[in-house]
Amino acid sequence: MKRFLCMACAVMLLATGCSSSKESSTGTETTAAAAQAETTASAGEQKATEAKADSGDKLVVWFATSGSRGDHGTCDVTWDALAELQEKYPDKLDIHILEAGKDQSLYEAQFLEVLDSGCDIFTCSANYSMADLVSKYVNDYPDTVFWFTDMGTEYQFANPDTCAGMAFKQNEVMFLSGALAAKLSKTGVIGFVGGMESTVICDFGAGYIDGARYVNPDIKVIFSFVGNFDDSAKGKELALVQANMGADVIHNVAGTAGLGVLEACADAGIYALGVDTDQRETFLNKGDQKIADAIVTSSLKKWGNSHALFVERYMNDPGSINWGTIERWGIKEDGVGLCKNDYFESNVPDDLKSFIEELETKVSSGEITPITAMGMETSEWEELKKSVALDN
Repeated sequence: MKRFLCMACAVMLLATGCSSSKESSTGTETTAAAAQAETTASAGEQKATEAKADSGDKLVVWFATSGSRGDHGTCDVTWDALAELQEKYPDKLDIHILEAGKDQSLYEAQFLEVLDSGCDIFTCSANYSMADLVSKYVNDYPDTVFWFTDMGTEYQFANPDTCAGMAFKQNEVMFLSGALAAKLSKTGVIGFVGGMESTVICDFGAGYIDGARYVNPDIKVIFSFVGNFDDSAKGKELALVQANMGADVIHNVAGTAGLGVLEACADAGIYALGVDTDQRETFLNKGDQKIADAIVTSSLKKWGNSHALFVERYMNDPGSINWGTIERWGIKEDGVGLCKNDYFESNVPDDLKSFIEELETKVSSGEITPITAMGMETSEWEELKKSVALDN
């Protein structure tokens, strides 16, 4: 069983990559907007003293993200869950966020600064190779435990005694969205625009194909990949091409690039499916009703549950954590699910909602096991795509 080491926590201005640091009810917030090499040692020492006084005997938790609050996406969802946990255990937890940004060259200095400051739990995702970089140093910090989210199932931890992680069963929620897409489609052609053709993104695609074929064995699925997760213009271009080829429902699995996919669907007058968070809400918050109304639902990966539940488990029942392994969280574990917001409830016919709920129950119980790309050979993935190609 892991023991809590209530350490003298130093929260310092980052010598490289830190643009601001301020106190809030949920801990210290650090943003890496630009490197500030001139930060003095005396300023850092003062911050360390302040943080030590604030932390006391609380369990010190750091959540590192490549995003930033206000994204109406995974960062907001995760931070909101951690903030709620902070409110639930104000005398036991001292939770902080490191908004590390997209520049990977700044990560190492920022991560080491946090770890050196005195950190009991460090959590991050596989995004932008954050987990890979942190893993290089886990053996140097034996009194810190590490939780990595959205990993590959075959990931090998550098220290199996202090590290654990989880992989979403995105193929399960995509089975539902694939079935929904096939039901909504009038052309028998649906689309999928991914960021990069990685194992996780392919797992989205495998579930999507499986669910669509469950409804319509003759369904056609057009696959396109942006090549990154940032180029929204390219995402829009690819989605418009798919629409011109007959796709009347397109699923976005492309991060920021996927925002262009959703815009293209609105412009083309076809259905869009979002990803990770409630992307209809994202566009409503931006005041863009047209794009919001194109998004029937989103395939959710419940990032907040992953990070917050790990912290709570470690605090209350560390023996429940499978150290050195990658847990898989699907519908049954409340790791994934379709977004059933007011728009979904109002616009999806009752018989179709009932059908999706039945599928959800069957997947959760194990009666249906959707295809997964985890462990799938490249040749198998290519054959799966080919089986639903337009020219097949």
